[in-house]
Amino acid sequence: MFTNRLGDVGLILSIGLLITIGQWRLSVIEGAGVCVCLFVMLGALTKSAQYPFSSWLPLAMAAPTPVSALVHSSTLVTAGVYLLIRFFPVMVVHTEAIFIITLTRRLTIVLAGLAAFVEMDFKKIIAYSTLSQLGVMMLALGLGRPVLSFFHLLSHAMFKALIFICAGTYIFYHIHAQDLRIIGNIVDCLPITQLGFIISNLALCGFPFLSGFYSKDPVYELRVNESRNFIVAFFIVFGLLMTAMYSIRSMAFSQLGPKNQVSLNCFRNNVLYFTFPIFFLGRLAVV
Repeated sequence: MFTNRLGDVGLILSIGLLITIGQWRLSVIEGAGVCVCLFVMLGALTKSAQYPFSSWLPLAMAAPTPVSALVHSSTLVTAGVYLLIRFFPVMVVHTEAIFIITLTRRLTIVLAGLAAFVEMDFKKIIAYSTLSQLGVMMLALGLGRPVLSFFHLLSHAMFKALIFICAGTYIFYHIHAQDLRIIGNIVDCLPITQLGFIISNLALCGFPFLSGFYSKDPVYELRVNESRNFIVAFFIVFGLLMTAMYSIRSMAFSQLGPKNQVSLNCFRNNVLYFTFPIFFLGRLAVV
């Protein structure tokens, strides 16, 4: 809550500074334009949980899974990215703002990938993957491609909501346990949920001919081709590999783990409100 309030303070300060100047066109403001852009970026980075304001997003996983699917895939955390996309024509004039975006997204992609790879809480792994994908959107902005960033924002909302819905079904059938070591092999009982989880994770990894491939691959390709710094290219490729590794790890635990602590509920994919969201979001994740 306090982290988000810090971002609100940045937005309020930017508005107050513009009122003091008496000019709303940031492109014609010379000295104060940098300050306004920095305040706007402060609000955007806190809303999107970019480094060093990324600690609040994994801690917010105490909410119910459907709420997490809405808030952490397409509404709250993407508000900061959308704000930067709208302000991009103004921010591109100020190189300081682009440098901060470039620095934060590198750290966010790598650190979120490492944290997800060692995490055992199912929903926190998904939260860290959200941080990594927000870093990819920031990466597209740093490359000067706001349309590509918005495209990945839309595709990420589809497959990440599907991951949350499938994870919520697993948690429901395992007595609300979120530990990957408890969630066992349920492919025979929940084949539709398992299929949706596999498709969404493949889209997250950027598997060819899925939605994540068309939105992520151009970003990484542009970054690697345009970068003349080996360290920058290494961090980008390393972040991509970490995304694949923690996705495969979560799929392996849920697919190959032992059947432990299964609830006494009806253990089948025969309830409409369990299967319809998977089919709907799965169709959007494929194309």
